[in-house]
Amino acid sequence: MNSFISALRSYLLADETISDAVGGERIYCGSAPKDAISPYVIIQKIYGAERYGLSSLDGQDDDSRQIDVWATDYEICDALRLAIRTRINGVHSIKFGGYRVHSITEEDHRETAEPDGDGSETVWYRSGSDYTIVRDSNET
Repeated sequence: MNSFISALRSYLLADETISDAVGGERIYCGSAPKDAISPYVIIQKIYGAERYGLSSLDGQDDDSRQIDVWATDYEICDALRLAIRTRINGVHSIKFGGYRVHSITEEDHRETAEPDGDGSETVWYRSGSDYTIVRDSNET
């Protein structure tokens, strides 16, 4: 697992509301297991780029991360998304997992619903948010 994603996962799980909702562990990198239990979270990197100052790299990265909440109950899905947003949106100048994070900003949010592929009447709700994260390029 990417070490920054691992640090972000740990930071999210340190919040009691989020940790309780996902059973203390159901935050995944990239994709979830086929048999994942509702609700769960997937963190993905959309893009990342080194930042430049006037004449050279400035030692910071701009990352875009997509955080998707999946649940079989809309209210649980929305509550977990809001708990994650409360935990990270607008964060400034913090350090977690050895990384100095300068800012985290929610850029976009969308919701979908789709039936489970097993023929049951189960509907999976997905609430996805894109976050821009400005952080130091290396662990400190």
